[in-house]
Amino acid sequence: MSDKKENALAYVGIQLGGAKAAAVGHMPSDEDLIMLFYGRLDETRKAQVLSHIANAADVYERWIHCVEVNSLFDERRDSVKHDPVSTQAHRHGWAQQFKELLFGRRTWFIGGGFAATFVVLMSVTLVVINRDVSHSVSIDLIYQEHGVSLTQQWAVKPRTPHPTTQSTSRSFFVKKSRVRVLLETGFGKGIDSLGEKAFSELGISKSSLADTLSQSTEEGYIIELGRLAAISSMQCEVQNKQLVSEKLSAIASNLLDDIKTTNTPEIASLKDAIARGDSANEQLCHFSDALIEIISK
Repeated sequence: MSDKKENALAYVGIQLGGAKAAAVGHMPSDEDLIMLFYGRLDETRKAQVLSHIANAADVYERWIHCVEVNSLFDERRDSVKHDPVSTQAHRHGWAQQFKELLFGRRTWFIGGGFAATFVVLMSVTLVVINRDVSHSVSIDLIYQEHGVSLTQQWAVKPRTPHPTTQSTSRSFFVKKSRVRVLLETGFGKGIDSLGEKAFSELGISKSSLADTLSQSTEEGYIIELGRLAAISSMQCEVQNKQLVSEKLSAIASNLLDDIKTTNTPEIASLKDAIARGDSANEQLCHFSDALIEIISK
């Protein structure tokens, strides 16, 4: 058991050890419980949340599960900070472990919509703590939820043929910028997940893309931009659901906002591209088109 988990359980145990007072304030939300765990509630709201934990068995059960889930999150986040290479190798397994822990205890949820609740709860947890690994996890979930259906729709939907975007006459001895190498690495990861056929029809060959490891958090963000662009380009082709475009566009905007020190023409062009769209779908398609242009020169 982690120190934070022990402290959280001990703290509430001490607070509930005295005479039980009536519950006050509105029922604690999941975000309230997460913020209690991380010490982010003001004294008034903290007292209210504790009163509900003391008086309602279902709220107490939600609190215990909140401690378990967020202790797992902290454990994973700490390992990410100390071993960035491990982040790339194990993030899928961690997201699955997180999901299994949540779905294994139905008392954590009220009513149906478990998949949606998981995504919302994951998002709340990430926002409350920090965004170090939120981008990767969000993109993982998009691939898990929509990757197969997008690939299937691609296979049956009539499309206008695309000209080859990667020049067959370009020299492979031309040195690529570091940002381009990172973007190509991420796009290649997307191709690995979605299959090469769709992207060959777009004129993009996996064999011509670079592959590297990130050396910093910001380089990791740039790789994730490439991975995001791969599934975004497929979404723009098949127009699966507006909600998918909204999710992808929001992640792209957040990633670009978090790239603060890498001031290169490639990043500037991606920021300009996403700013040109009036809708989420336009923003997404401008972004993916601009990124494909960068990796296809």
